[in-house]
Amino acid sequence: MLITTSNANKPSVITPIESTTQVNRDAIITVKNIVKRYKNGRTITTALGPISFSVYKGEFFGIYGRSGSGKSSLMNILTSLDSLSEGEIVANQMLLNKIKGKELRNYRGSIGIIFQSYNLLPNLNVLDNILVASWSANRIENKVYARELMEKLGITKLANMNIKTLSGGEKQRVAIARSLINKPSVIFCDEPTGALDYTNEKQVIEILKDLNKDGITIVMITHNPDLEGYFDRFITLNDGQILTNI
Repeated sequence: MLITTSNANKPSVITPIESTTQVNRDAIITVKNIVKRYKNGRTITTALGPISFSVYKGEFFGIYGRSGSGKSSLMNILTSLDSLSEGEIVANQMLLNKIKGKELRNYRGSIGIIFQSYNLLPNLNVLDNILVASWSANRIENKVYARELMEKLGITKLANMNIKTLSGGEKQRVAIARSLINKPSVIFCDEPTGALDYTNEKQVIEILKDLNKDGITIVMITHNPDLEGYFDRFITLNDGQILTNI
């Protein structure tokens, strides 16, 4: 991370009234000169940027970097779990640094997120853990589609089981089904294989490849260089900067 100290006021934040980004008609995500800073007293930590890149519709796009490279900060911004300090992002034709309220809920409902730590709710069974994403997005509950996803992912028999009884691979399949319940155009994957053994890692990657073949754009962060071969394109982050853009 890049750390600077300053006695000045808070860093300026760019909040344009209208987007100035020229978005490629095939780009589903356009990132332009974004920066993420954190302030602790007089110390300002620049965790990310400035960086720019695009993700195109139907891609399997990778964001590679070691721990502390800024990839988690970037993922949190792309999924609207955190705000940016400067720059702008256009995703699903929405200007992320400007939307709020209903528009923000609509954006979050249009994407899926898969976490390394699964983020499943231990007080709910498998079926309800899949459906919870539709509840939080104010979507109509669709148990039929949830069961279709479970069948596709080979977890139909787990529907009524407690999350605590599942293996790591089974938990990640539940998390993948949850990410699909709202029929997203993009799935963001935050180290989805980081907690899995080799066999389950390969199975999860194959599932993601199949989803990508079905037309879903996949954006995945990883610290594992062995996974670079699965990506159509990828960027490599180091100290919050893009080292390579392939």
